[in-house]
Amino acid sequence: MDIEPDDTDEPQGTPVFDQETGSVRVLSRLCGTCIYRPDFAHVLGPGRRDEMENGAVEEDTYIPCHNTLAYGPYPGTPGAICRGFFNRRKNHSAYTRLAQFFDNVQEVDPPGEAAPTDTTTTKDTP
Repeated sequence: MDIEPDDTDEPQGTPVFDQETGSVRVLSRLCGTCIYRPDFAHVLGPGRRDEMENGAVEEDTYIPCHNTLAYGPYPGTPGAICRGFFNRRKNHSAYTRLAQFFDNVQEVDPPGEAAPTDTTTTKDTP
């Protein structure tokens, strides 16, 4: 029985499953322009972030980090689940619940950003 997902198994069209490690990539912290940061929430317009979040939960998927989208500012960067979404809804989506259940969450730094020197801010709570 083949249990490894292929490209058609990935929700949202942004693959976050790492075939080499068998894990699901999640940002290690909020990226600098995350829609979950209070100073960037307005970028989407009123209610849009909640609409996206609720839609992802209803479909048992996730919100990918916008910086890891194929058409984003870092083309070629492997997809990763948005840290803000993961912090708020990791227990509400089948995709993220399964990744946690099987201990298959691989934290990756936001693309284009240096790792923090102060690890107390690694998770950032939106």
